[in-house]
Amino acid sequence: FAKAEVKVSDPYVPLNESVAEKSILPCSAETANKIGSFAVIAESLEKGISSDIEAGRVRMMTNEEKDQEMEKDKEKKKDMEILGQKLQPTQALFNAHFLTTLSVEYLQKAYSYDTLAAKTVWAFGPEEEKGSNILINDTLPYLLTTAASSQSVYTSSSLYSAQSSSTSYDFNVRQSPTEILMQQIEQINKIQTAVSQGFRWACREGPLCSEPLRDVKFRLIKADINQQQQINQQGSRNIGQQRGIGVGGDTNRVNLNMLNTQIVPAVRRACCGSLLLSQPRVLEPILWGTITCPADCVEPAYSVLGKRRGHVLAERPLPGSPLFAVDLYIPSLESFGFETDLRAHT
Repeated sequence: FAKAEVKVSDPYVPLNESVAEKSILPCSAETANKIGSFAVIAESLEKGISSDIEAGRVRMMTNEEKDQEMEKDKEKKKDMEILGQKLQPTQALFNAHFLTTLSVEYLQKAYSYDTLAAKTVWAFGPEEEKGSNILINDTLPYLLTTAASSQSVYTSSSLYSAQSSSTSYDFNVRQSPTEILMQQIEQINKIQTAVSQGFRWACREGPLCSEPLRDVKFRLIKADINQQQQINQQGSRNIGQQRGIGVGGDTNRVNLNMLNTQIVPAVRRACCGSLLLSQPRVLEPILWGTITCPADCVEPAYSVLGKRRGHVLAERPLPGSPLFAVDLYIPSLESFGFETDLRAHT
């Protein structure tokens, strides 16, 4: 009716990319403005976790549940302030967890996850709610090492004068390792959304053939935002001209919206690079089936299966009949035209 030419393409089967082993070494990537650097390790996800995520046994908190957790955290902080206690670094990490309490307990019981690993699962991918890959924030060892070696580090504080509209820096403020560690944890928690977006981007388009990833666990082992680099760039350029730098009176404030646009591709590069260093694999769907045929047709059926990369699982006679049942599996890509080919040979 429309006189339009219809073109029929070859059948297409979606594939998945995965890994066989842990990355040989961490893969690092920097943002374009050299302010942020990230290091990621890829490894195979424990068997069964992806099915539990898709079934809903392991899930992220909803917005309502996050609000409830935030209210509980605020109450805890008030109680600690009344008692004169300070928030510990591990508590700051746990307060930023995104899995439900039941999911954390399930990972601990079913897969022997420790409390730190279960509570630092940041995201699923490529789907936000039921992705078959996970991202874990494993930056605490790196932060501890950095804070321990920063006892002689001085932090810069901006002194802004409303009258002169000028900014000067005071380098005489000393911080303890615990204070430095708390600041770094708070800073990493702020960029969680951007890191998760870069992770999901990598899960949607793998480095091998741009297919989605499956059963891959990424561990973020380093997330460094160089504050001193920001100050140096501000000294050489006007406020607001440098990408990723805040504007206005507080010149030490990072413009997260600007910086996040650079974090996302950097994290994606780190994830894709770590996957290439961990023996990547391409997964294809497999079909299971049964061939019912007479005894003299069993051998030709074996021959047809062998040409299409199929395998026979079992062969058994059907009671009360001269027929045999052959249980098999065959790659989905090779199943197109299989029935016609089988009929022609039998």
